[in-house]
Parts: sequence; C-alpha cells; structure tokens
Amino acid sequence: VQSLTGEELHHSRSAYNLGKRILEYMVAKCNSMTEKDGKSYSLWEQPAESTANRLARLDIKHFPKKAIPQGTGSGVYYTNSSHMRYDANIPLSERIAKQGNYHPIVSGGVISHIFLGEQNPDIQGLWELTKNICLNTNTAYFAYTIDFTYCPHCCKMFRGGTFTCPRCGSEDAKVYSRITGYYSEVNRYNKGKRQEWEARKREKLFS
Repeated sequence: VQSLTGEELHHSRSAYNLGKRILEYMVAKCNSMTEKDGKSYSLWEQPAESTANRLARLDIKHFPKKAIPQGTGSGVYYTNSSHMRYDANIPLSERIAKQGNYHPIVSGGVISHIFLGEQNPDIQGLWELTKNICLNTNTAYFAYTIDFTYCPHCCKMFRGGTFTCPRCGSEDAKVYSRITGYYSEVNRYNKGKRQEWEARKREKLFS
C-alpha cells in the first residue's frame, strides 16, 4: 500500500481500504485458481519470522530506489502480512478494530498483538478489554504480550526486558518476548525481528 500510495495502512481511510481491496483481490485469485486447477488455494497470514527481514534485504539489493522497509542496515524488515506497523502511534482500540476487520477476509493464520511491556495489568480491566475485543470487533485471534527477563545467575525473573539483571547486575540476563505467535529469547531473533522488537509500541493500559 505504501509503495502504491505513499501512505501506510494507518495513515488514511483510503490507504486502509486499499489494503482491504488488495486482500479481497488475492482471495478471489486463489478461488479462480482453485476452480481452474482443481486444487485448493487459500490466502493465509504467516508468521514470517525470517521472511520479513529477508525480503526487505532483497528489495534493497535489487530495487534500492523503490524499497521502503523499516529499520536500518542488515536489520531492515517489512511489517508482517496485513498488520499495521507495530510502532504506529495510533490508539489501541483503532488498531484492534481495523486489523480485526481484515481477519474474516483471509482463511487463517491471523493474530492481533497487544504489547504490554512492563505493566502489571488490572485483572478486571484486562477482562473488560478482552470481552470488548471478543464481542465488539471482528478479531479472530489476539494475544497479550509482556516482555520478561530471566537471570541465570540469581535465578530470578522480572517483568520487562533488560539485558542487565536489576538484582545482581549480571549482564547475562535473558530477555523473552513473543516473536510471532510464540515466545522466544530476544537474543536469538534475527536482526530484522530484533529491530522490530525494539520499535514495538507497548501499550500503557493499566496502572
């Protein structure tokens, strides 16, 4: 969408609607190929742990004047699937609603991320937000993500991501976060996912 219009999905209604039309076109193409070939084709969102970085680097190599990835150096990356970029400065309610409207279009693999950072969410508030997402949006699947740190020296776990243990000062602390649909140690991320992790907007929902 940005390549065609100069705007990202969250910038304007026209850019967002174009993203929707592109998905619908791709689904229609899958359906026509299914009828033509007698084989089943469908459109899914994919985790793209490595693809988001690899395709961005290839575009910079082969189309340096047209490539518009996020990040810098060897850590460039594209936003996964039809997600809104994770550092977009938009209200969480808008992100959930708009991204959820894309979910029924594709056949599966969807996820909406809600990054909470170091917060200790109020249980009742979290329950109300969860009910609102489930009852009032088209979101098919979503996940709350809290970064956490484990220190192998003092065997303590802490909320939030810090590579220096806040208790004993060890610099061997391990940070874990959701890379796509599952948790993994951040130091094992590829360079693109690492820059994406650093850029994520972590929502300040509850005290």
